[in-house]
Amino acid sequence: IAIGCDTLVTRTVMDEFVAVVQELHEKEQFPLIPIEYMDTELSVVYMNSKKAIQDFPNYPSKLRQAISLARRLQDPLIEFAQLCSPDEDILCLKFHPLQEYLSKEDLQSSVYQEFIIHVNELGVDLNHCLLYNYTAPLVQFIGGFGPRKAAYLLRTLKKQNPPLLENRTQLVQNCQVGKVVFINCAGFIKIDTTQMSDSGTDTYIEV
Repeated sequence: IAIGCDTLVTRTVMDEFVAVVQELHEKEQFPLIPIEYMDTELSVVYMNSKKAIQDFPNYPSKLRQAISLARRLQDPLIEFAQLCSPDEDILCLKFHPLQEYLSKEDLQSSVYQEFIIHVNELGVDLNHCLLYNYTAPLVQFIGGFGPRKAAYLLRTLKKQNPPLLENRTQLVQNCQVGKVVFINCAGFIKIDTTQMSDSGTDTYIEV
């Protein structure tokens, strides 16, 4: 459970949640669900962004914020990447008290460089991004890509039948990824072979 902490009232809310979880554990044998305080700055920026309104047009703003808090608890990198859009929402966050003295271009370049480093440290499962659209912003930070190449790649894969990346060779054969880009990106693209086996594909799965 994620609790957005922006006022002292949050401490009372935390105590109430702890009591409820404890009672459920003792009376209903529920597991002791972990409860975490979460900073709300990212979720506030997200709930007011064009992307959030586009993703959840019928949701009230507080519900959009709650979704962002939960996603950040599950995977912070994905949720921060949500704000790396043409609207440059990522620059609304306060990373350092002196960041206002940097030009917007320098700040954005430095922030995006950090995304590239950490996204490639972890790797990206393209098939997971196809299934869950909110994870797709990670693709632009794969080595050799960028926003345009990432969008083209995901569009091309969605048109396939089935819409899956079954092996890295398809990046060249089906997605027209060039030699240099392929050399840069191939090592950072993950393919879950277990998931591929369960998908019913006839393609031979090369572990």
